[in-house]
Amino acid sequence: MANRSPNPTIRRFESDYFSQTYGGSAGSYGARATQNKWRSMCDFIAGTVEKAPARALELGCAEASFLIEAFGRFPDCRWTGVDVSAYALARSREVLPTAALCRCTVTELPFADASFDLVTAFDVLEHVPDLPAALKEIRRVIRHRGTLVASVPVYDGPMGVLVRALDRDPTHVHRRNRRWWLSERLNADFRLLRWHGVWRYYLGRYWHFRSQIFRCVSPAIVTAWEPR
Repeated sequence: MANRSPNPTIRRFESDYFSQTYGGSAGSYGARATQNKWRSMCDFIAGTVEKAPARALELGCAEASFLIEAFGRFPDCRWTGVDVSAYALARSREVLPTAALCRCTVTELPFADASFDLVTAFDVLEHVPDLPAALKEIRRVIRHRGTLVASVPVYDGPMGVLVRALDRDPTHVHRRNRRWWLSERLNADFRLLRWHGVWRYYLGRYWHFRSQIFRCVSPAIVTAWEPR
């Protein structure tokens, strides 16, 4: 599904976004989307859902690095990836030419009600201006007893000052603390099942670690929810 109207927010996520926000080349975004990161996210999903999902949707699939890992980890699942970026989807099609990919916004998902057992949103929700509308749309496409898995940066605790200082992404419209995500915003449409802290740094090589220990002071969190 193409975007229905010119949207300046969507245009911000083309090749310049990947190159200017994440370093000196478009490929530098991929340096942060490591196999270690996505293996950890797949482990989190597997440890949360009662059975392997039959249909799953990745919001903000970018260059398909998570989908590559997910296809191997959940081979019986039918995965669909969506993104607002034509540039990112073109890169995705280069590595996954047979994958189901679609260009759309999170607030206008071109899928029927209750289409998916699992929806993932890794570092996506903090970019969405109309977050209430997006969450209601996500809730609409998740089946009963389905799961939303989402990760977001958080800006509180002893790491909050450092996270703010290092965050150069102008499209982060929700620079919030973990309480806002866990107890206020998502809690209106979903019930929290599980959450871990995420530690990640870029020191020449991207380092990613997920743990329940020290989750109250980590610079990011990953969460699992079921629709209310």
